[in-house]
Amino acid sequence: MAASRQILEASGVLSNSTLSLSLFSMADVDDHPWMIGNRMTFSVRPWDPPAEARGIFGGFLLAQSIRAGQETLPPAAEFSVHSLQSTFLRKGITDTKMRSHVDRVADGRTFATRLVRAMQDGECIFMAVLGFQKRGTASTDGNGNTSNVFRYELQMPNMDGKSPLELPAGYEGFQHRMGVPPAIVDALQMPFEWRSLPYEPAPGGDPTAFRARSLVRSPRISPGAPRVVHLAALAFLTDVWLLTVPHMATGVEYGKVAGGALGIQITLNHSVVFHDPDARADEWMVCLRTTEWAGEGRVLITKRLWNAESGKLLLSSSQEGLMRYARKQAKI
Repeated sequence: MAASRQILEASGVLSNSTLSLSLFSMADVDDHPWMIGNRMTFSVRPWDPPAEARGIFGGFLLAQSIRAGQETLPPAAEFSVHSLQSTFLRKGITDTKMRSHVDRVADGRTFATRLVRAMQDGECIFMAVLGFQKRGTASTDGNGNTSNVFRYELQMPNMDGKSPLELPAGYEGFQHRMGVPPAIVDALQMPFEWRSLPYEPAPGGDPTAFRARSLVRSPRISPGAPRVVHLAALAFLTDVWLLTVPHMATGVEYGKVAGGALGIQITLNHSVVFHDPDARADEWMVCLRTTEWAGEGRVLITKRLWNAESGKLLLSSSQEGLMRYARKQAKI
């Protein structure tokens, strides 16, 4: 754990944001985690959020689960996370110690599975099933190319020929185009650099045709950082500005829905499939956010990331959220 902190301090990340440590590494973890049977337990202090933030940010829990799960694998095994399936159960408390319980569900030659539970005051607030895959398990031909696997991927969306420097920086789009209160925009300032294309109405008024396209990258990460630092950062990023997509897709001002004020807006579950174990979070990535369905008070949102230079698909993620109208008080 100390090595991870030194990597961050050397990169200058920690001096800029306390959230960076929470994003890229396990914060204040015990130097000597304890193990009972197939379960390893880490004690972690949640990140210190801005005053406007409510509870523990879900991206923090996603990143922490990956770091905790990776800690239970042999360092020389070359296992990298390939999937994360998580459920948010309770609101986390920012000033209370959190423990990550990691159960070794399965260990094979090629794949390993871990169940990670974030605990506070004896209650589980978040749980994730993580899949890890050993690198280099596919057969290769004489040229070093894999020969016994399917290979295809979704193409990177067009960014209208714009480079990052040709797009406005920051979160102005969220505030000016969606009516997001400045306090919320400031509270959710993440240590990522965002450059977004203007949000356009969904073609034909169909929310499922809406696409939010952005360029994004993390602060610089030391070249000596382990791959899991980047993968944890990417997991964190998959939860940033997701529940705003249904608002953008329907043209409804933030904090409202088509029929009135929004009563509740929370994440139910979140899944990530990592396509490239060597993905770097500090290189420019194309981010595409869409929403495919809404009903029964729930919404489904997807986010995909591509390396902006190579066009390689890095990950695919989806989130199910709860969005409902505020109950109207009966008049007496």
